[in-house]
Amino acid sequence: EEESEAAAKPGRRRKAGPEDEEEALRATLFVQGLPIEASQTQLEARFAKHGALRYARVVCDPSTGLSRGTAFVRFESSASAQAALAAARAGSGAR
Repeated sequence: EEESEAAAKPGRRRKAGPEDEEEALRATLFVQGLPIEASQTQLEARFAKHGALRYARVVCDPSTGLSRGTAFVRFESSASAQAALAAARAGSGAR
Protein backbone atom coordinates (compact mmCIF):
# COMPACT_ATOMS: atom_id res chain seq x y z
CA GLU A 1 0.00 0.00 0.00
CA GLU A 2 2.90 2.37 0.70
CA GLU A 3 4.12 1.95 -2.88
CA SER A 4 0.76 2.92 -4.34
CA GLU A 5 0.59 6.00 -2.09
CA ALA A 6 4.10 7.05 -3.12
CA ALA A 7 3.29 6.59 -6.79
CA ALA A 8 0.20 8.77 -6.46
CA LYS A 9 2.07 11.73 -4.91
CA PRO A 10 2.28 14.83 -7.09
CA GLY A 11 5.62 15.36 -8.79
CA ARG A 12 6.29 11.66 -9.18
CA ARG A 13 6.39 10.36 -12.70
CA ARG A 14 4.72 7.11 -13.47
CA LYS A 15 6.66 4.60 -15.49
CA ALA A 16 5.93 4.90 -19.19
CA GLY A 17 4.02 2.00 -20.65
CA PRO A 18 4.32 0.76 -24.23
CA GLU A 19 1.48 3.05 -25.38
CA ASP A 20 3.20 6.08 -23.85
CA GLU A 21 6.48 5.18 -25.54
CA GLU A 22 4.71 4.75 -28.89
CA GLU A 23 3.07 8.16 -28.52
CA ALA A 24 6.43 9.73 -27.59
CA LEU A 25 8.02 8.29 -30.71
CA ARG A 26 5.19 9.52 -32.92
CA ALA A 27 5.39 12.97 -31.31
CA THR A 28 9.16 13.34 -31.89
CA LEU A 29 10.76 14.55 -35.12
CA PHE A 30 14.41 14.32 -36.15
CA VAL A 31 15.30 17.43 -38.13
CA GLN A 32 18.19 17.60 -40.61
CA GLY A 33 19.67 20.37 -42.72
CA LEU A 34 19.73 23.11 -40.10
CA PRO A 35 22.21 25.93 -40.63
CA ILE A 36 25.24 25.93 -38.32
CA GLU A 37 24.01 29.20 -36.81
CA ALA A 38 20.63 27.69 -35.85
CA SER A 39 19.63 28.40 -32.26
CA GLN A 40 17.24 26.57 -29.99
CA THR A 41 15.05 29.67 -29.83
CA GLN A 42 14.76 29.76 -33.64
CA LEU A 43 13.96 26.06 -33.74
CA GLU A 44 11.25 26.43 -31.10
CA ALA A 45 9.71 29.40 -32.93
CA ARG A 46 9.64 27.53 -36.22
CA PHE A 47 7.94 24.41 -34.87
CA ALA A 48 5.69 25.90 -32.18
CA LYS A 49 3.28 27.15 -34.85
CA HIS A 50 2.30 23.51 -35.44
CA GLY A 51 1.43 22.74 -31.82
CA ALA A 52 2.62 22.78 -28.22
CA LEU A 53 6.22 21.65 -27.80
CA ARG A 54 7.58 19.53 -25.01
CA TYR A 55 11.14 20.36 -26.15
CA ALA A 56 13.25 21.35 -29.15
CA ARG A 57 16.97 20.59 -29.00
CA VAL A 58 19.63 21.52 -31.52
CA VAL A 59 22.42 18.93 -31.58
CA CYS A 60 25.72 20.78 -31.06
CA ASP A 61 29.33 19.76 -31.48
CA PRO A 62 30.82 19.58 -27.98
CA SER A 63 34.17 21.07 -28.98
CA THR A 64 32.90 24.02 -31.07
CA GLY A 65 29.43 24.54 -29.60
CA LEU A 66 28.10 24.96 -33.14
CA SER A 67 25.05 23.18 -34.50
CA ARG A 68 25.70 19.88 -36.22
CA GLY A 69 22.80 20.68 -38.51
CA THR A 70 20.37 18.37 -36.74
CA ALA A 71 17.80 18.62 -33.98
CA PHE A 72 15.09 16.75 -32.11
CA VAL A 73 11.65 18.29 -31.69
CA ARG A 74 9.14 16.68 -29.34
CA PHE A 75 5.55 17.84 -29.49
CA GLU A 76 2.93 17.32 -26.81
CA SER A 77 0.92 15.25 -29.29
CA SER A 78 1.64 13.11 -32.32
CA ALA A 79 -1.02 15.06 -34.24
CA SER A 80 1.10 18.22 -33.92
CA ALA A 81 4.19 16.35 -35.10
CA GLN A 82 2.28 15.05 -38.12
CA ALA A 83 1.07 18.59 -38.90
CA ALA A 84 4.67 19.86 -38.85
CA LEU A 85 5.79 16.98 -41.04
CA ALA A 86 2.98 17.60 -43.53
CA ALA A 87 3.87 21.31 -43.67
CA ALA A 88 7.53 20.48 -44.31
CA ARG A 89 6.61 18.06 -47.09
CA ALA A 90 4.24 20.57 -48.68
CA GLY A 91 6.91 23.27 -48.56
CA SER A 92 9.56 21.06 -50.13
CA GLY A 93 7.31 19.55 -52.78
CA ALA A 94 7.89 16.05 -51.33
CA ARG A 95 5.03 13.57 -51.39
